[in-house]
Amino acid sequence: MDSFKYTLFDVDRFWRGFNDYKKLKVDNREHDFFQLFRNEIPASIEKALKERQFKNLDHISIKASTGTGRISDSFWIAFLDDRLTTKGNRVSTQVGIYIVILFSEDGQNFYLSIATGTEKFSLSKIREQAKQGREFFAKQIQLNDELLGFNTNEFYLGKSERPKKYAASALINKKYNLFTFDENQMLNDLVALNNLFYDYVYEFYLTEVEALIGESKSTKKKLPRRVINVDKYKQLRREKEIENEITGKIAEEFVYNYEKEYLRTSGKSDLAKMVDWVSSREDGHGYDIKSYFPDGTEKFIEVKGTKFKNKNCTFYLSERERLVAEEFGDKYVLVLVENVGDINKIEVGIELRNPLRKIQLKPLNYLGSVQL
Repeated sequence: MDSFKYTLFDVDRFWRGFNDYKKLKVDNREHDFFQLFRNEIPASIEKALKERQFKNLDHISIKASTGTGRISDSFWIAFLDDRLTTKGNRVSTQVGIYIVILFSEDGQNFYLSIATGTEKFSLSKIREQAKQGREFFAKQIQLNDELLGFNTNEFYLGKSERPKKYAASALINKKYNLFTFDENQMLNDLVALNNLFYDYVYEFYLTEVEALIGESKSTKKKLPRRVINVDKYKQLRREKEIENEITGKIAEEFVYNYEKEYLRTSGKSDLAKMVDWVSSREDGHGYDIKSYFPDGTEKFIEVKGTKFKNKNCTFYLSERERLVAEEFGDKYVLVLVENVGDINKIEVGIELRNPLRKIQLKPLNYLGSVQL
């Protein structure tokens, strides 16, 4: 094989060092491969990602492992957000959710993945927990051109328990061959996966965490290990709210223009001129847009937006929105906008008239009072 210097690492040096290092039984900090894999490659990746304005890099530690004491069957390089993977006073792959590059036991292939903490879980339990996430990401792969080559199939890293657990916890992955991979494409894939990762965290993962935290408080049960540190979760919550607000406003603007165009093409230009994007001026009305049905009946629209296209949608409905929906009945319409942020794919996914008859509601907040 011809020697070729990569920006991230020299493949010849990696391959020679990998095979020599695998002959050892315990980690050797003085070995050239230890320095290459544990220090040099993470530093090179971080430098390349800074140039690509990698999202949330200021919160991410790039950690590599060849094992803890004993040489592991499967080496990895993980991208650990301190708000998602903190265990005690350090970041860890044992908890939370993160992006990781997993190497096969022979070193010839590696997999770029989104994975979850596997500490103290059986292999069957890990697979059970990964099932829903894999179904979700399988849908996104079909719709996102930047995810070409990704899949949700479980892959082979090695025959022992640890690599099997790593592979089972991966929700989405892409395989690369050490000798033929395109470094620039791999870095672009990493950026695309990272963007998808945080969209998923803000819209779905944190919602799951909120539910588990609430259940833990009410039942006094310990939180599962895969749930992020509660204090760190609070730091992400505001960021999630900002992202959701941006997504919501884009969705509202889309529906506002959609309604006007629909009425115009229905021969109701007079009604189209009266469509009012109420929430662009102020909130608290219990709906976002006042529009009209073609027969002139008032139409009060509450918009919910998501960056994804998914058969199961979870959203928040305020008590004010619920009361207004109850009051207006068939005049109240809940509109779900999918693929928000993609100007070519954004669309109305579902439109529910009198939605309280069709959606399932779960109370999350309570108003308390006390006589002083």
